[in-house]
Amino acid sequence: MLDDVMQKTLKEAMKKISFDRTDLAETRLMLISAMIYHLIEEQKVEYDLIVGGGNTGKACIEIAKIVYGLSKKTIPKSIAIPVVRYRNEKLERFDNSCLLPAVSNELKDIKRLNRVLFVDDEIRIGFTAKTCIDLIGKSIGQNFQTFPVTLDIIAENHLFAWQHDMAGVCVRFFPHSFVFFGYNNNLSYLPSPEIKNKVNIFLQREVNINQLLATLLTGEIKVNTDSEAHWDKSLENDLTNKFESYKEIKANFRKYVSDLISKGIEFYKRRELKLRLYA
Repeated sequence: MLDDVMQKTLKEAMKKISFDRTDLAETRLMLISAMIYHLIEEQKVEYDLIVGGGNTGKACIEIAKIVYGLSKKTIPKSIAIPVVRYRNEKLERFDNSCLLPAVSNELKDIKRLNRVLFVDDEIRIGFTAKTCIDLIGKSIGQNFQTFPVTLDIIAENHLFAWQHDMAGVCVRFFPHSFVFFGYNNNLSYLPSPEIKNKVNIFLQREVNINQLLATLLTGEIKVNTDSEAHWDKSLENDLTNKFESYKEIKANFRKYVSDLISKGIEFYKRRELKLRLYA
């Protein structure tokens, strides 16, 4: 198809453009932080639940919590769900219904939801968001057709299009930035090449950048087989117990992230950082 050829051509062209991925990651972090601040502080939106899926979603929940803390607001209940897209290399869909017992247990005290905030680094078709809200509705027994819910999504816009038929779910999308074609997982470049190299040397393998971000911010990563998924602390435990400088690296990284979040909010308040809030 002509469109496929054009996309391949553009992707190859983008690879020839060189710039610091850390700079892009820092900008994206400041933008997502500013968007969260805009909603909870300027728009006064009160959320019942903060949701994220996968490693980057789990990291984004932590970012949202830091924004709430800096805004001196009560942090809502949150849940990270280890959603999996495909069960194998044949791209057969993973059955995420296996996650329902764990989600139900974590949300056992919630009876009804009115507003949910879904955060992630990027979004295209919204599979993870759809899967999360579906699991949440089933876990708390909320029929969205009878008791509707508003789902606010904050993520980098990768030509997002919500095509899921979910009656009673009102989706509002707040893109903090737009895709640079060919560049994905931008927030996962927050850990510096130096940090990544140190971890790689210790592990004697190439660490996944999404897993490294999640570990540094939350201490857990998604682990899955073709029929099961859960959060796992083994990487965090290995680094904590056997890597002498890891605790210092982690503390410094969290301060670095918190400082950038604070900087993004302050830049936005002074309108030195602009959000595309209107068409």
